[in-house]
Amino acid sequence: MTAANASNPSRPLLRTLVFALVAVGFFWGITRILQSGAPAGSREEEERAAIRMANLQQLQEANEAALTQYNWVDKEKGIVRLPINVAMEAVIPELNARKPAPAYPIATPEPATEPAAPDAAPDATATAESEVTAPETAPPATAPETEPAPQPEPENP
Repeated sequence: MTAANASNPSRPLLRTLVFALVAVGFFWGITRILQSGAPAGSREEEERAAIRMANLQQLQEANEAALTQYNWVDKEKGIVRLPINVAMEAVIPELNARKPAPAYPIATPEPATEPAAPDAAPDATATAESEVTAPETAPPATAPETEPAPQPEPENP
C-alpha cells in the first residue's frame, strides 16, 4: 500500500459512488429511449375499455331487475321470483314466530352396532370361533448378546 492510498481511504468509495451514478444514468437514458418509441395510448385499448363498461352496465341492469321486479322462474311449477324487499318482509314474521334454537355444539352420532337378541340362538360360527384356542407357543427367543461391530475411525487430513 502506498503512502497516498493509506492517507486517503475514501478514494475507492468515491470511485464506487461515481460508477453507481454513471450506471443509473445509463439505465435511465436507455429506458427513456425505449419509451419514446412506444405510442402514448392505443385506440384498441380504448375500444376494449368501452366494451367492458357496456358489459358492466348491462350486468348491473340485469341484477337490478332481478332484485326489484316480479318474474316467473318456472311458470308450469308456479315458481315466482319476488323482489328482495317483498321477500324479506314475507320471511320476517315467520322467523319472528319461531323460538330461537340453542346453539349447542353439534354432537356426532355414535356408530350403530347391532345388539344380539337375548332369545335368539347363538350363531354357529361364533361358537366355533370361541372354542378355538390359540396354539401355545414358546416365548420369542432373544438374540444372543454380541458386541457391536467396530466403527472405522475418521481419517484426519
